[in-house]
Amino acid sequence: MINPTKKRLTRIFTAVALSFSVLILSISYFFVHYSSFNEMKRHLNEDIETEFLEQFYHSGLEPFKNIWHEHRFQILNRDGEVKNETYLVAYFPIDGKYVGRAAISLTEAKKYQSVFLKLILITLPGIFLISFFVSRYLVNQAMDQISDFFTFQETFSSNVTHELRSPLASLKGNLEVTLRKDRGTEEYKDILNLSLKEVDRIINLLNNLNLLASSKFKPLDLFKDSADISKVIDELLKTYSPVLQAKKINFDVAK
Repeated sequence: MINPTKKRLTRIFTAVALSFSVLILSISYFFVHYSSFNEMKRHLNEDIETEFLEQFYHSGLEPFKNIWHEHRFQILNRDGEVKNETYLVAYFPIDGKYVGRAAISLTEAKKYQSVFLKLILITLPGIFLISFFVSRYLVNQAMDQISDFFTFQETFSSNVTHELRSPLASLKGNLEVTLRKDRGTEEYKDILNLSLKEVDRIINLLNNLNLLASSKFKPLDLFKDSADISKVIDELLKTYSPVLQAKKINFDVAK
């Protein structure tokens, strides 16, 4: 029962941790994506305002900040190579004409975003393994006390069953022996006294169980007390002497 519960909780915690990590990484990726584009737009606005400030004053118009388009251009670099690069272009009116202004190339930014996305995908298996082992460790730590409690409960139930079965079996044996033949009044009294002691023992055990149940798992004050084993054995022999005599069994106790 404990092991399947541990496995189920480990799977649940691993799934939750992995989902949370994926959510954080996704938010980070979109944040990097939009922040890079917004930064380019800001630089482009600053360049436009610096370079065409006089025209702005004459026209009295501001750039159309929402008119942004991506365009691909073939760029001839210094090495004589032609490369296709994407630029962010803003359009704004000056003297009744629309003027376009190209921002810095988006190629490097997109490469950076692509590398960042690859890193996210690469780290997902590692995040899964870390989430699994951390969840497994935490579940084991949390379930140790529960496992100890179940072990104690199993041991306790076994001990209670044994303690109840022993006096009942003894009582049953005494009654069966008594019914096998007719006996005198004194013998019946001895057997009834023996049965009464067994009943008292069962009642005492049940009272102890009731006391333990009513304690609501509060810590109990334990104490030590000395005991004379020889006296305990003598009391047991006196209790079972009618049965032992009936079965012709003799016990010699050496002190």
